[in-house]
Amino acid sequence: MKRGNDIAFIKHAYDMKPLDDGIASAYATALWGQDECHTARQIFLDCCEIIQNKEFLQTEPSPKRVSFNPEDAVIALIDLKKVLEPISGNYWLDFGTLLGFIREGGPLKHDKDADIGVSGNIDRTALTQLIKNSIIFDLHPKSSLDEQKIHYSFSIVHKKLGILIDIFFYNQNRDGSFACGFWKHPVPVTWSFDNIPRLGKITVDGNDFPVPDDPSKHLEKIYGPNWMVPDKLFDTVLSAHNLCRSSLETSTLFGLQRLINSVRTGRIEKAIYYLDVIQGFDANLPLKELKLRLQKEL
Repeated sequence: MKRGNDIAFIKHAYDMKPLDDGIASAYATALWGQDECHTARQIFLDCCEIIQNKEFLQTEPSPKRVSFNPEDAVIALIDLKKVLEPISGNYWLDFGTLLGFIREGGPLKHDKDADIGVSGNIDRTALTQLIKNSIIFDLHPKSSLDEQKIHYSFSIVHKKLGILIDIFFYNQNRDGSFACGFWKHPVPVTWSFDNIPRLGKITVDGNDFPVPDDPSKHLEKIYGPNWMVPDKLFDTVLSAHNLCRSSLETSTLFGLQRLINSVRTGRIEKAIYYLDVIQGFDANLPLKELKLRLQKEL
């Protein structure tokens, strides 16, 4: 079925049952994917009001998480190091993967993927061809090579182990700083850095991996001064300390979507976290009554 028909089907369901928060959220998500962001935002907010006025919050099972085995992730990164040998010195462990290796000596057990930072001057076409030519990795099916999107990032998957790896390009801004992130309507979500890090290495199980030469400084830039303290609620798309202000419109849409999904799957503490973050972006969002409603569920 074509995507347009999918949206038409969801819209029909929404028109029939506009007070169903599940259908409303699905419709908002579909509209967001079509760059109808203003309408999507309003329907997400309508969905929050539906939840707020419910006498009982019905929950459903959480969607099955992407399989992530920390031991397999290390193997996948070892394999990736072989594939990326031609650009050695221009990539490094980043974000949650760097956090896990530095803080815990390996990938975070609750993670969903691995993260790699790459110098923005690396040729995207050559790099993706390098991946395609390997017998180990493939481009992730949902990863687009559209010029606008791959300017920021793309994803690959280990064919045998199923480990997903996100590759972020550090692009230089006009003021000399750098930013990396990913494309999503209406504007990309990006994180700012003063520079591309000089590289050092970390050795895990006898294998060397490239990392920023001052990993503590790099991690503090993203996670703040308490990066050594595990925070099960932290979401980089919304709470990273170096989140670019230009990203707030898109981050708010992510926050509303994840707030609703958290309520629907019974993760009330997580839902309140998302609510607080997006209210920090825009204090005028009509979410105060919803917060009071959710606090009663704790």
